[in-house]
Amino acid sequence: MSGTVTVGEAARLTGVSAKMIRWYEGRGLLPPAPRTEAGYRRYGDAEIRTLHFVRRARDLGFDVEAIGELLALWQDRERPSAAVKAIAEGRIAELRRRIVALEGMARSLERLAAACCGDGRPDCPILDDLAADEEVPPTRRARPSPLRPPPESLAESRRLSQSRPHPEVPPRSGGLEGDLQKAPRFLKPSFEAAIAAPQDEGGGGKQEGIRNKHPTGRKRR
Repeated sequence: MSGTVTVGEAARLTGVSAKMIRWYEGRGLLPPAPRTEAGYRRYGDAEIRTLHFVRRARDLGFDVEAIGELLALWQDRERPSAAVKAIAEGRIAELRRRIVALEGMARSLERLAAACCGDGRPDCPILDDLAADEEVPPTRRARPSPLRPPPESLAESRRLSQSRPHPEVPPRSGGLEGDLQKAPRFLKPSFEAAIAAPQDEGGGGKQEGIRNKHPTGRKRR
């Protein structure tokens, strides 16, 4: 091709509509086309080759971003071919994922079509499936931590503690009897023996000596 052509002629030569040519130009895949004095776009050989490139890339399923990267590599004569291959392999993986999804949709439609009688009756399982309300699964409740009781258990325990009558604390007694109440568990037998010893022995003086002697070995003050 020699010279320049209008946008309509460029569309005819490349198979890309005039609307899409303007859109590609707006997205930067094509450089801004020079215009005539009347304001009409004109496209030369370089723009036509670029449009062929874009059209072929679109046919292979590349998106606009990937086409922009491929165009930059195509125009770079010192490009590494590994970069081009990486873009192509990424597109292959995406296409395979789409194939799996499309095959799943085809199987679902096949089951629905097989269940439909396809006669003059209005009942149709295909429409019933499309109109069915999708059941939303209930929200999963978080499990209470084993180290911390759930809030309802805390509230129940607090309510029970408030409603339960508290036992009356007996008044503290003096002497060894008072010390017995405050003594640790391993010393309580010694306090009990000290309290009971004067009654078993029956001696008043001995009783006074024992009362003045603390079971821990300390002298009572």
